[in-house]
Amino acid sequence: MGGGIAFGVLSGWITSKALRNVNNYEVEVMITLALVMGGYSLAEVLGISGPIAMVVSGLFVGHSIHTKNIVSDKTESYVTKFWELIDVLFNALLFLLIGLEFISINFTKLGIIAGIVGVVIVFLADLSRLKYSFYY
Repeated sequence: MGGGIAFGVLSGWITSKALRNVNNYEVEVMITLALVMGGYSLAEVLGISGPIAMVVSGLFVGHSIHTKNIVSDKTESYVTKFWELIDVLFNALLFLLIGLEFISINFTKLGIIAGIVGVVIVFLADLSRLKYSFYY
């Protein structure tokens, strides 16, 4: 995990420097995409956590884009919209795959009872959390 954090900071810093030196929104969007694709692959080859590295580098680059004005407003808008679209597409794909997995489950009486009990326990736990959250 520590290696992933260090690699994420380093790759985010390099990407921020690259974005600062380019003034074409299409290229800048591709640079952020290359960071994710190449950075994850390199992290895996190095034997460090790819997901942690990419989260840290994404936070680093996002912070640089939004606060240090390293890109134009047009680029900031395009990069943000691109990654929001990717987020929506992958969430849709995730729920599609979850739905397909749900179809393949063999339902038994014991499994249904366990599911209902689990839902009730989670619901009651959430209610108790809400009850005490009003005091803070």
